[in-house]
Amino acid sequence: MAEQARSLEINEALEFQNRFMRVQRVLAIVAVLVLLVAVAGVFGTGPLAHATTTGTRGLRVDFDRFVRAEASTDIVVTLPGGKGKTNVAIDNGYLDKTEIGQVSPEPSDVTALPDRTIYTVQQTPPSHVRFNITPQKAGVYHVTIWAGGGRQVRFTQIVYP
Repeated sequence: MAEQARSLEINEALEFQNRFMRVQRVLAIVAVLVLLVAVAGVFGTGPLAHATTTGTRGLRVDFDRFVRAEASTDIVVTLPGGKGKTNVAIDNGYLDKTEIGQVSPEPSDVTALPDRTIYTVQQTPPSHVRFNITPQKAGVYHVTIWAGGGRQVRFTQIVYP
């Protein structure tokens, strides 16, 4: 019986086996990288998903770094001290690629300029203006927001398809 097993001829494809093992290793590494990126928050929730940036003279913006196209997200602008009517503006380059849903508090006036759209809101400290935004296309969006008194903040948002 042992002699019969030794006499079997089995074709070995060592080159194919070596290539297949390399492909398996690469796919395993890719799978681990995708898992790590997902846990970090690139696909939704996690430590990298949400960001806060501070601009000039205390202006602060909270936003999601990574957003899906046609899924709504909030941008919250925190205005430093002050009372009365205040202007908050968002650049039109960003607004052209998004839809504005609700703005809270409701603006008393909206003014379109060539480079930005200005929302006039009633400010009572601490003031937060929430913009509900739905990006329409995938891409990297560079956003500039201005607030009363020459305050400005810039940030980048990545939109997935």
